[in-house]
Amino acid sequence: MRRGNFGIVLGRGLGLAVFLAGIGVMIFVFITAYYMFTSSNLVGTNAQAIAGVVGALAGILVKILLLFVMLMIGSITASKGIEMYSAMQKNSGNAGAPQNTEE
Repeated sequence: MRRGNFGIVLGRGLGLAVFLAGIGVMIFVFITAYYMFTSSNLVGTNAQAIAGVVGALAGILVKILLLFVMLMIGSITASKGIEMYSAMQKNSGNAGAPQNTEE
C-alpha cells in the first residue's frame, strides 16, 4: 500500500468510526427513553402522589432535556463522521497528484 493511500484508508476508517459512535449514542438515547417512559415510578398513596407530582414532573423534564442534548450530540457526531468519510472519498482521486499551493 502506498503512503498516500494509507492516509486515505485511515481517514475513511476514522470517519466511519465517528459515524458509528454517533449512531451508537443515538441508539442509547432511544433505548434510555423507552425504558424511562415504560417504567412507572409513581406508585404510592394519593397523598404521596399529590405531594410528589411537582418533583416528579421536574425530574421528567430534566430527563427529557438531557435525552435531547444526548440525541443532538449523537446526531452531530454522526454528521461529522459522514463529513470525514466523504472528505476522504473526494481526496482519494487526488492521492497521487501533486498539491497546487499557488493562488
